[in-house]
Amino acid sequence: MFARFRRLRGLPHKKKEHEQIEYTASNAGLSDDLLDKANSSLVALNLTKTRITKEQIAEMLRIVGQNPTSSDIDDKLQALKIDHKDHFTFGEFVHLWAIYIQGMDQEEDLLNKAFQFFDRDGNGVISAEEFKSVMTELGDPLTDDECRLFISLVDKNRDGELQYEEFLDALKSEGGVLGVESMVRQ
Repeated sequence: MFARFRRLRGLPHKKKEHEQIEYTASNAGLSDDLLDKANSSLVALNLTKTRITKEQIAEMLRIVGQNPTSSDIDDKLQALKIDHKDHFTFGEFVHLWAIYIQGMDQEEDLLNKAFQFFDRDGNGVISAEEFKSVMTELGDPLTDDECRLFISLVDKNRDGELQYEEFLDALKSEGGVLGVESMVRQ
């Protein structure tokens, strides 16, 4: 009986809810290249790895290609359960950045689903007929001329159909031409 107890003592203990998780660069799940990029942002701002303010986190995120708002950062710090702190470590920063990267992956998935929603026959392009059919299904019927006009406005290679990159450009243009987020989440 005591032998089994001794073995159990050697197992890692489950953390209690009030115990803080230790966020380090090595357990953030980022590649070495991304960690190097994050470290470069730290060096560019002449910061230490142990006393980074929220404002400096925003600057570091801008250097690594993000454009966070203060409330975005607050939400992500709260998700990591470190929103009560005034200063953060490099490990906490890279965990925060990992959340941003995950969000980018989710956005890419959403855009892929939107393209597939319009590409009814699955051939990798959206024809004017497919576009018209989907818009009608969404409650915004267009005439044949309106569909051809839309396609001609975003069809960069002038083949009369939308490839994935042309579709993305249309979505990412000012105002998001197609309003895809609401459509895909139906």
